[in-house]
Amino acid sequence: MLEKDPVTGWAIAHWFCKRHRDHADRVNEQLRAQNEAAPAPLPNKGGLLPCYFKADWEKVYRHYAGRFWGPPTHGLCADDWPTPGRAPVVKKARMRLVLGGHDLDDTP
Repeated sequence: MLEKDPVTGWAIAHWFCKRHRDHADRVNEQLRAQNEAAPAPLPNKGGLLPCYFKADWEKVYRHYAGRFWGPPTHGLCADDWPTPGRAPVVKKARMRLVLGGHDLDDTP
């Protein structure tokens, strides 16, 4: 049986022997609501190559990992992944200077 962490979505495995099947069923029922409400798991490894090199990483990963692989919910690049226990950082837009309205060569 798996218990999903309500913050990170990571799974913790719990094992019970056959003699304690009734206890396992009771614990499984208690965890059902928590597991359904848990977020998509945060990636905890990989994601560094897309931070430094431009490529079609989804195609590369799918080729080597197999056809059943799918991209993580939080993206392929580790820079885009949230940090457990910390609020997500909002990326600010870059400021740009837009010249308009008059020509720089025309001086009054």
